[in-house]
Amino acid sequence: MNQNLFGETSVVAFVDKVFSCPPKEPCTYLIGTLQTTNKLQMLMNILILGARKMYGNDIEPSKITIKQLDHLQSYFKSFGYRIKYIYDDPLQPKKVNIWFEDYKPLVTCSGIKLY
Repeated sequence: MNQNLFGETSVVAFVDKVFSCPPKEPCTYLIGTLQTTNKLQMLMNILILGARKMYGNDIEPSKITIKQLDHLQSYFKSFGYRIKYIYDDPLQPKKVNIWFEDYKPLVTCSGIKLY
């Protein structure tokens, strides 16, 4: 069942709600009510604020490890997105490119089964 986060409309309130408990099932939350004009910027803000909530205020996108991104991934799936990333060098990463894609579950966020 989708949750509207009880009327939360700011990214900060959304992050506080979602990242304060263990990750939920995919597509548990709806983010359509967040006040923002740019989806990519909103998702990057959620990533940064969520990472800071989980790993401390000094974390930056370029310093997030693969293990941390994989952990954050489960939170992103809970609101219908997947974090995609490529490191410049997987053995000694210095730069990471991050983007987001819709999470495609076997059942849509509206509850429609895909065959």
